[in-house]
Amino acid sequence: MRLTREEESMLAGKSGWPVQKSMEILVQLGEIYGAEKMIKVSNVHMPGSSVVVAGEAGTKFVEKMAGLGGKFCALTTLNPGAVNFDAWQETGYPEKTYQLQRRLTDAYQTMGAVPCHTCTPYLIGNCPRRGEHIAWGESSAIAFANSVLVLLR
Repeated sequence: MRLTREEESMLAGKSGWPVQKSMEILVQLGEIYGAEKMIKVSNVHMPGSSVVVAGEAGTKFVEKMAGLGGKFCALTTLNPGAVNFDAWQETGYPEKTYQLQRRLTDAYQTMGAVPCHTCTPYLIGNCPRRGEHIAWGESSAIAFANSVLVLLR
């Protein structure tokens, strides 16, 4: 995969460990999928924002990224979490699950994510502009992006 000088610099760690680790992951994914180069993404909808997906290990990784100064460089909204923060006890979630979800959400928020916890980011005002490259995960967000947004290209 061809990298720009700036991307090579980030991969070499010149922008800090969180950026380097992110670039390592992105380059590996690019190689797996046969990407020729990277493109600028300006809008992300994060599907891995639930502790059901991330677990303890994923939460610790996100906390490490945030603790070392990691920041999102694109608008990033969060998919639903595992618990309703306002009614976790009433809905029967264990405190351990609540605390783990709180930690994960706080770490993402520290890095600049919008903790909207919705599977429909387009209904809360996150509607990309024509020509933007997006990275959205979650079934309804993907369907919206691949149908409605494609028509607006």
